[in-house]
Amino acid sequence: MHAGWQPERGSGRGPGELDVSNLCRRLRALRRAAGLSQRDLAARTGLNHNIVRVLELGRFRPMWATLDQLARALGRAVAALGVRMKP
Repeated sequence: MHAGWQPERGSGRGPGELDVSNLCRRLRALRRAAGLSQRDLAARTGLNHNIVRVLELGRFRPMWATLDQLARALGRAVAALGVRMKP
């Protein structure tokens, strides 16, 4: 497992659960709109490019800090990634 990642069951944020159902589509769309490859985005965040790849495929749920890194690298707020806390 990579640093910053949890299996699909957990979010790494504590007792709340992240709803990341829209994350893979939004992340890919925002990355492409910024003209970045997965490797480019990974380099901006300090993450391995495979982490960006599996996230865009919806295979893992990131920890909140990782979402923040990705959003900042894209010049956006975390909300732009389509992530919210489940009720």
